Amino acid sequence: MPLQDAPQNYEDLSDEYGFQFRFYCEVCNDGFKTQRIKSQSAQKSKRRGFTANVLGAIGLSRASDLASATEDLAEGGYEREHEHALQVAIREAKTRFKKCPACKQYVCNDCWNVKKKKCSQCASE
Repeated sequence: MPLQDAPQNYEDLSDEYGFQFRFYCEVCNDGFKTQRIKSQSAQKSKRRGFTANVLGAIGLSRASDLASATEDLAEGGYEREHEHALQVAIREAKTRFKKCPACKQYVCNDCWNVKKKKCSQCASE
């Protein structure tokens, strides 16, 4: 769940290998892509899956059960990692966008009126 006081106009670019987000200015829709964060659980799952496949290949029993169990564990880890990565991305985005005190929108520097300390839309009213 995203922070309450955070930009909500974003796109999730994450995949099974890592997390990345693109946040958009709520006035001009210009985007900012956050830094990519590698998924640790995906790497662990990949290694565990490989180990389970090797065990199965040499005929050790229950290798498929091991692979399934590690997959389930990795899923929960991935979700926690995703939530943490989103919080990190929101903090990063907040350094690139300003929140207008009048309309509460997050806007880029180009849509910010420095003199009036408001977004360009509210500053023109």
